[in-house]
Amino acid sequence: MVMRRDLDEALKVLKAGAGDQIKALILTGAGGGFCAGGDVKAMHKRGRDSAAFAARDRLREAHNRLLDLLNLEMPVIVAVDGAAAGRGF
Repeated sequence: MVMRRDLDEALKVLKAGAGDQIKALILTGAGGGFCAGGDVKAMHKRGRDSAAFAARDRLREAHNRLLDLLNLEMPVIVAVDGAAAGRGF
């Protein structure tokens, strides 16, 4: 959740500065991996009673973030080091 919020804030800054102060985006992971996939423990905690609509909304938000990255007015370079699994791929 924190990473999603941080990415949303970063995208706002990138959109505002695209082409002027910010010429390119290089997106990397940390700690030897890019994205190891979903947080299975968090998924388990939500349990089987999680509403399908909540999951759909999270997927829509993720798709919107990808579209925001795709539509930035600057080159976007993704430096993948290690695993890139699940939605992180």
